[in-house]
Amino acid sequence: MSEYTKRVIQLSLPMALTQLITMGSGFLCMTMLAKLGHDVLAASALIFSISMAVLIIAVSLLFSLSILIGHSFGERNYSNIGSLLQQGWLVSLIISVPTLLIYWYIYPILLFFGQDQIIAKIVEEFFHANIWRVIPFFFFCLQSAVMLRCT
Repeated sequence: MSEYTKRVIQLSLPMALTQLITMGSGFLCMTMLAKLGHDVLAASALIFSISMAVLIIAVSLLFSLSILIGHSFGERNYSNIGSLLQQGWLVSLIISVPTLLIYWYIYPILLFFGQDQIIAKIVEEFFHANIWRVIPFFFFCLQSAVMLRCT
């Protein structure tokens, strides 16, 4: 076996195992949800889609801030990083407001778009129970963006 083949195997094996674990986890989650019924399985698909769409759109604003922080870090302008971070916290709070409103009023939104009432009710219960995670999620994404640019 050549030197390059060994390197490729050393790099690809952990990535392949990680993907296998991720796929297994997703399969296990879907199996458990399917045992709860068709309505819960359908609601989980809506929950995942809505969460990803809303959160990715909102977080993209925070990741654009990381570019400015990276420039300041490269220029060794550390006081500007602190200022940008404080502004990022403010932006996180501001963008969390529409996200919280969407999550809180998801039931009428889903009904407006023609979703079944039973499924919309399950989705509403999930978002109402998990609404507390929105603001910490945005703060965590901001911190991750800053750490990514400053390392």
